[in-house]
Amino acid sequence: MQYQKLLEASAGNTVWLANEGWLLQVNDTKNTKKINIPFVLENETDRGVFQYRFTVPDSVRGRSLRLHLTGISGRARIRLNKTLLAEHPNSINPFHVDIAAEQLLVKSANLLEIDVSLPFINDIDYNGYIQLYREKRNPGIVRAVYLEWLNPVRFDNFQHKLSGGEIEFNYSIIDSRTVSENASDENKIRLRLDETIYSKDGKKIFNRVRFVDKQAEHRIRRKTSAKNFHLWSPNSPAVYRIQLKLTGAGGELARLTKNIVFRRLETRQNRFYLNDGLLRIKGITYREFFSSNADIKKNAGLLKDLLSIKSAGFNAVRFPFSVPHPAAFAFADSIGLLLFFESPVWRQTDEFFLSDISLQNAKLLADEIMNESVNYGSAAAFALAHEIPLENPAAQKYILILNEYLKQRYDRLTYVSPLQIAKLPLENVTDFYTLNYYDRSVFSLFKNGVQYLHAANIPLLLGNCGYSVIRPFRNLETTAAEKMQVEFFEEIFTFLKTSDGMQGYFVDSFRDWPGVAEGVVTQVEDGKIIYPYGLFRYDGSARFIFTKITELLNGNFTSKLLKPVSREKTNFFSTTIFLFMMIFLIVYRQSYSFRENLSRAMRHAYGFFVDLRDRRIVSWNHSSLVGLLNAFVSSAMISAFLYYYRDNLAFDEILSVFLVPINAKTFYLEIARHHWQLFLFFLLLFLSWQFLLALIIKFIGFLIGRRFRFRQAVAVTNWSGVPLVILSPVSMFSYQLAGIPELHSYVFYALVIFFLWINIRFANGSRVLLELGGLKAHIILAVLYVSVLMIVMGVFEAHFKIIDYITLLWQVQIFS
Repeated sequence: MQYQKLLEASAGNTVWLANEGWLLQVNDTKNTKKINIPFVLENETDRGVFQYRFTVPDSVRGRSLRLHLTGISGRARIRLNKTLLAEHPNSINPFHVDIAAEQLLVKSANLLEIDVSLPFINDIDYNGYIQLYREKRNPGIVRAVYLEWLNPVRFDNFQHKLSGGEIEFNYSIIDSRTVSENASDENKIRLRLDETIYSKDGKKIFNRVRFVDKQAEHRIRRKTSAKNFHLWSPNSPAVYRIQLKLTGAGGELARLTKNIVFRRLETRQNRFYLNDGLLRIKGITYREFFSSNADIKKNAGLLKDLLSIKSAGFNAVRFPFSVPHPAAFAFADSIGLLLFFESPVWRQTDEFFLSDISLQNAKLLADEIMNESVNYGSAAAFALAHEIPLENPAAQKYILILNEYLKQRYDRLTYVSPLQIAKLPLENVTDFYTLNYYDRSVFSLFKNGVQYLHAANIPLLLGNCGYSVIRPFRNLETTAAEKMQVEFFEEIFTFLKTSDGMQGYFVDSFRDWPGVAEGVVTQVEDGKIIYPYGLFRYDGSARFIFTKITELLNGNFTSKLLKPVSREKTNFFSTTIFLFMMIFLIVYRQSYSFRENLSRAMRHAYGFFVDLRDRRIVSWNHSSLVGLLNAFVSSAMISAFLYYYRDNLAFDEILSVFLVPINAKTFYLEIARHHWQLFLFFLLLFLSWQFLLALIIKFIGFLIGRRFRFRQAVAVTNWSGVPLVILSPVSMFSYQLAGIPELHSYVFYALVIFFLWINIRFANGSRVLLELGGLKAHIILAVLYVSVLMIVMGVFEAHFKIIDYITLLWQVQIFS
């Protein structure tokens, strides 16, 4: 069902599909090229002016024009004949712009221009700009454009109430005919208004006739009881048809025909109820991607995809950070699907929620979204914001105001997705919450967190269910990843079936979709990552899991669908540290001087560093061995955790923010495929860091006139890390510890303590060599680390507000 046919059938207006014959001008160049819509620009930083020329035919001359823009990626300025008509924020939402007949040229062609670009990072007054971790996106017109020539006499602004035991609707009658026309005897006669509602089989269930006076605009409100009409549900999508007809002395003047449904969707006592019956949401996430014209062509069959989703047994679809094409609502009504759609406010910083401009734009955007979806029963709920720090008072105030504003105008559920749940307000700020946790590593903690909110009687949906990232084992077939996916689905569906705390879920996702960062590869060959991992591949073919998803949705857990595939295990880190510690202990047992130095370095650091300065007792070989120990222990612990979480989406998010250059993240993804590569990289990094610190100490000594050898500076950096000997058993079992999330915080605290301890020792050793006071040495060390951080941020072009992101991560202590 095309949107053009919906428009034509509803009001009888003349509708053009304006997708062909456009010209595109990129980045203020004078050159233009011919294109067809949809079309996206090649680069995120491009700015495009889309131009369309049209003449007004005699058949529609004198009529107003309604411009329907069903999807623009980026911030848009719409102009007609060089006059600005409207501005639209950075959100891919359907909207329309009305153009009065007086604004249209009759004797020559009209020039429609749509100026599209992605906003700058500081444009927080435009809703939808994702300042942090954001999806790859290019500006452009990504859905169809329609020109609707409005009849002089017409029905408009139709809205009906879905819930309740009565039929309630309202609409406007608009007559834009001129005064001279109105002066005729025909138009002085009262007009007949017919209101009729038909059931799906054509049976008339409601009819009323009344007469209205001729005037420029009527606002009609109708509320009446009706018997024996059926409520809409996914299992029984009862669709009715309402017909409005206005007749004058000369015959029919206007007609409006719309499909309508009646249903009651509400939340009570942390439960969802549809028509007073308990409802469990069995949903799937549908991500529309518009990063290239090839992607648009692959993802053009939205209605076909919705039919596949329905046939698989799902009853709901979530459109993250966007609103679907308007035709999707009508189609979902007819087949029985609940649609959840969202404002593009996603992971904003505190400044956004403190801005009055942001709130005002959010209201305008929400009105625009609701007006496109208000008459459809499939439009179940609207998200006011996604993955935000809801424990923040500013964010709470923003959501409460916006929620109250919408509740006064529209009969729709609202929700929000908080970043954490352990510190949320126990009272609802919206009708329900969605919780988004992307992979298996946090699932056990997630189950505990659910109990916290269940006690608060807050309805909950799991926003992302399933593996978002799958890494097939090296040298195994692709089906190994699919087995992991099926196994996890079995586990999570079992939990959701038996949990009173969760009222449903959304599987993530229907189809593979582009990664958040370009550095993420999507190929399967040679053990690379698939990111993210949908039920359908990029080429549109179904994965094995899609053939089994219906059994899982129906609760068939009596037998495993596939033999479980356990997570890849490795003893590489334990074995490596064990072998090195054996060598270390041999030297320790055979050398009395080494044992003595180790003991003195631990207990009497100041005196030991004095010996280093005076070149007494300490062997160069022993210093090198201690340096290797520090590097081995540190490298094993860090690389073991990174290797364990190499498929974790949260960690991938951090990389997307910090490793801004594409090649930096690509390099990490490559070395993370093998534990020995990851370990070797960090080993060389820590060894280099030791020598770099020694070089800095030597350089400072040169500046202030202190004489000592470079090997003495190296010895100070190496022997400062002697406390890591205590940490070697933890390092030996670090990969196993990574599999116990409950111990992560303790490991983190231990690392912080040892980091501070080692650096205090390093500062004391440096001041012995440099013959400085303790305060000066510590200030120099602090300046050194800050300088390195600033250099790294400069090299990595940290334009995504890394400091804001660190603050956000600090606030988000999930399940702490």
